[in-house]
Amino acid sequence: MDLALIGRKATKRQTQLRAKVDAAMQLVDEMIFTLRRIASELRPRTLDDLGLTAAAGMAGTGVRDPHRGSLRCRITQEQLALDSERSTAIFRIFQESLTNVGAPCSSHAG
Repeated sequence: MDLALIGRKATKRQTQLRAKVDAAMQLVDEMIFTLRRIASELRPRTLDDLGLTAAAGMAGTGVRDPHRGSLRCRITQEQLALDSERSTAIFRIFQESLTNVGAPCSSHAG
């Protein structure tokens, strides 16, 4: 809001100032979008709205193993009664597991 106020107060002759304010406002908007995306990835609303099973299912959609192709993940449809902290922790572990499976291996066992 302060940037918008500065932009409105700048005169037409202060084109450099206006350009800087516009660039700063765009950067702030992009940062807000990125923070929302990161927060959503860390704890998606699906966890609250539909539960851990649905959130895990959505996280697993489209994950591919670079060596074997598409992955299949079987998740029970049984709802687990977990508090917010535990469901977030389990979701993050599942999400990290998917990341590790989808990541190329750095070494091969002989």
